[in-house]
Order: sequence, then structure tokens, then C-alpha cells
Amino acid sequence: AESLIALGESAARKMLPELQALVDSVVQKEESGGRFIPITSIARIHIEKVDVEGLQHVSKDLVLGKLQIDAPCDLAIEELEQAIQRVYGSQFFERVNYQLEPLNNSMSLIVRVIESTSSKINFGLNYSADHDAGILLNGTARNLIGNGTKLSFDARLGRNMEYGVSYFYYSNFRPGFGFGFSSKEMRYDQRIYADFEPIASYRFVNVLNTLHIQPIISNTFLLDFQAQYQSTRRLPSILPFDWYREKVQTKYLNLIARIEADALDDPNFPTKGEAFSAEFKRMHRSFSDGGEAGPSFYRLFMNYDRAVGRSPLTCRFGASAGYLSRNDIAIDQFYFIGGINTFESYMLPFVGFKYMQAWVQNYLIGKMNLQWEIMPNNFFILNVNALQSSDDYQKLLQVSDAVYGYGITYGLSTPIGPFKWTFSSNSKTNDFYSDLSIGFWF
Repeated sequence: AESLIALGESAARKMLPELQALVDSVVQKEESGGRFIPITSIARIHIEKVDVEGLQHVSKDLVLGKLQIDAPCDLAIEELEQAIQRVYGSQFFERVNYQLEPLNNSMSLIVRVIESTSSKINFGLNYSADHDAGILLNGTARNLIGNGTKLSFDARLGRNMEYGVSYFYYSNFRPGFGFGFSSKEMRYDQRIYADFEPIASYRFVNVLNTLHIQPIISNTFLLDFQAQYQSTRRLPSILPFDWYREKVQTKYLNLIARIEADALDDPNFPTKGEAFSAEFKRMHRSFSDGGEAGPSFYRLFMNYDRAVGRSPLTCRFGASAGYLSRNDIAIDQFYFIGGINTFESYMLPFVGFKYMQAWVQNYLIGKMNLQWEIMPNNFFILNVNALQSSDDYQKLLQVSDAVYGYGITYGLSTPIGPFKWTFSSNSKTNDFYSDLSIGFWF
């Protein structure tokens, strides 16, 4: 050991003159008014050109479309970081980094990528007291039908089923655009309540065929314009004696604009961040049981969530609102409220209500929970939410008519997805309700 130390000391002494010369050169630059500037302290950088390295199947135009950098141009470091994040957020790459190299009096930007595996299949299980057990399947193939394309399928097999396929092409237009088609079918039990008591049950089938245009703005922000053909069927299971007992089929032509922005750090037990979504949907009933086309109507809903706090306590709060322009329409197009896990965007989770226990035309929901991480990945959560609903949206702010729900949840984060066991009740019926959910959900 002593001989190794002696050899190291001797080598260091030989390098001492060169190290001293380097220090002197830095001092001379500072004394003459020049200095070395870390890149993080530069306000803007002039980018003369952009090169991309590591591409095999994905086109350079797609990467340039995601970057949205029109060289030559001036960029702030924050703008450059956001551009790199857009490339990575396309999910075509396992790794994306960059390097700036001097080029005359400006910089050359070199983006280096490692492409993702061309295809993969995911498998999972989940269980919910409302939906029983389900098997989850997901498959994704990239660049299979042309460069810059993504083909995927999703399925939940069980009593309440859902399966679909989608195909997207991501262009090099600026800002980036995704053009796609999706087809999805859902089959589940639809329950009808009156005064919070069950009166009917249907087997509901919903088929959606949709064309999409998605401008690419950022990784956490989605803007989706859709033209959709929708076909629904209601098959009676349990009905009152005087209800229409044949199956009911209705077809719609829909135009949809949807916004999603999600910056929560965890979808199940977030500790910080916020999320917002909104959708406008214009529906035109084109056919119903061989009859004439029905009236057009539209629906608008929005949801906001935010999580703030400091470990181990987090406060999560938010609001949701929905509006439906007509009430003389099929019952399956109203908003359904209740339960923990839901299938469609017009089904709203509500602690204290059973699955689909309330159906309303217009609603306003406020919600808050206090999350305590009692030990790593173990959570104790206090939940409270309030619902105001009315056929007249102008009466939604009359708090005196609100219904409250409250509950306690034990949560556990596991490799197969979240475990949640909730006990809840509401101010309308005072009935207690238990819900157990295990695994990831759509």
C-alpha cells in the first residue's frame, strides 16, 4: 500500500507544473475581463444548426417536428430543455440527450437518441367490488406500419369488459401533429337509481369509432379533436313492470374537443402537482330503433385536481362540473355519479355513493382529501366531497341542496398497482358502503 501511495505522489508531482499553468490561464482571463460562463447562467443561446444522431426507424423529420426549433434562432435554456422533453415524450425513444458544440460565433445542437423497442406486450390483473376481477392486456408496436407510427391495443377481460385498438401517425408538421383512428367497445352493467334506491339494471354496450387530430404542445398537455361515430345498445336485465322491455339501440354522430393537462407526480397517491381536463361534445342522434333522427344536444364537463403538502402529509383538492343541454334524451347520456372506479368520462367517482347511484343533467362537485403516508408506500386517507345537481344549471350554487359524502381509505402502492380499501357514507341515506380495489385501472 505504501509503495502505491509513493507512486501516486510521484505522478502528481510530475503533473504539478501543468496544473499550475491551467490555474494561471484562468486567472489571466478573469483579470483581462474574460471569464468562463456555465451554460445555466447564459440567458439565450444562438443555435445555428440542428443534427440528430442515433436514428434507425424513426424519421429525422419527426424529431425536428417535436423539437420545434427553427435554426438559426435564439433559445433560452428552459426552451431547449422543453424541446428535448417533447422528443422524449413521443415515446419513440428510450433515451434522449443533447450536446452543444461551438460553431463560429454560435452553437450547433446535436440531439442523440436511442430508439425504443419496436413492440411490447403488458399484462396485469385488477379487482374491484363493483366490477369483479379483470385481466388487463396492452400491446404497442412502433414503426410497424411506416416510420413514426404507433399501433396499440388495450383489453380488460371480465364481467365488465373493454377492448380497443388505435393507430396513430405522428407527422413532422410544426407544431407536431398526430393523426389517428381508434375503435373501442365497452360492455358493462348500467344501474338506474331513483331516490338512491335501485330500480333497474341494463347490460350496456357502447361502441366508439373515432378519428383524431392531436397537436403536440408538450408532454403533459394533450389537445384532441375528434369526429366520432357512436353506437349504443341497452339490453334489459332487471326492469320495473311498466318499463319498455326490448333492447334499445341508438346511433350518434359526435364532434369532440378535449384538453388534458396532467402534472401530478403520481396518479394514485400524488404528493404534488396538478391536473386539468375538459371536454366539449356535440352529439347528433342519427338513428334510434328504426325511428327518425333525434335532436342534437351537447355536453360540457371539466375537472381540476391539485396536490400540495410536505411529507408525510399531502392535501389534495379539486372540483368537477358538467352541463347537458337537453333532458329529453336517452338515459345513458346523462352523467352518472358514484363509486371509485368508472368506465367512461361521463361517470364521476364520488366517495359515499355506490357505483352509478345518482344520474343527473347538470352537476357541481367539490372534493378534498388529506393523505398521510404512515410508512413507505402505506397511506391513510380522509376523504370528503360534495355534490350539487339540478336540471337548471343556474341553481347549482344553492349550497343548501348539496349532498355530502365522506370516507376513510387505506392505500398501498404495490408493483401490480394500487391497493385501496375505502369505507364511506353520505348525508342523504346515511348508509355505509365498502369498496375494495386492487391493481391498475384504465
